[in-house]
Amino acid sequence: MRKKIHQIFWNIQGKELNEFPLFERSIKSIKEKNPDAEHILWSKEGCQNVIEKRLPEHLYFYNNLKYDIQRLDFIRAVILYCEGGIYVDLDLICLKNIDKLFEHKFFIHSHRHIKPKSNEYVCNDLMGSEKGFRFWKILMDESKENYAEKEKIKVYQNWKARFVLQTTGPRFVGRILKKVLPEYKPPYLVYMDTENAIQKEWKFKTKIKNKNVYYFQDYKAGTWLPNLKNND
Repeated sequence: MRKKIHQIFWNIQGKELNEFPLFERSIKSIKEKNPDAEHILWSKEGCQNVIEKRLPEHLYFYNNLKYDIQRLDFIRAVILYCEGGIYVDLDLICLKNIDKLFEHKFFIHSHRHIKPKSNEYVCNDLMGSEKGFRFWKILMDESKENYAEKEKIKVYQNWKARFVLQTTGPRFVGRILKKVLPEYKPPYLVYMDTENAIQKEWKFKTKIKNKNVYYFQDYKAGTWLPNLKNND
């Protein structure tokens, strides 16, 4: 796997990067812990350019997705397929060097060690692969039919966050993973502290004894949620 670390920032809340201290801390932690890796922060324009030039067959679908968060989900697969490397959400803080993750042809993690009954089989906030890995092509191809199917279901007009999760988010990614790579066992690479505000909503307590085995700490910022008005 090429030693590239990809992150994406769009000001979908009308705010600039320097208005999100957590995001700046994420970037800093990655660069400090991985000085010999190439770090790429993708802008909205950069994302648009890569799909226009490298995968134009998906451009119409991408441009006509309902929410920006869906485009952000989809473009991760595009970037990993076209560039290779590791994608990291901006609310993940890097705890140590991630060279060992670059040794994998493909990986995507799970947080079921933290929340065993989670509806998400995998999380799409940290994942990586070699360039041209076939899983991403299948994921992109199947996104279109799945999206058209889910768009017709009336319940998703009110459950907008669930619509995102089921069309481009981790629940969709998990279904495709089970279909394409049924023997794959998602590793545990990330932990969360009980101090994180979102965990109060999750109603569980972390039972992690050795934090040193993890590569990232997840702060679950959820900055995309306010953009879905009347969200459940």
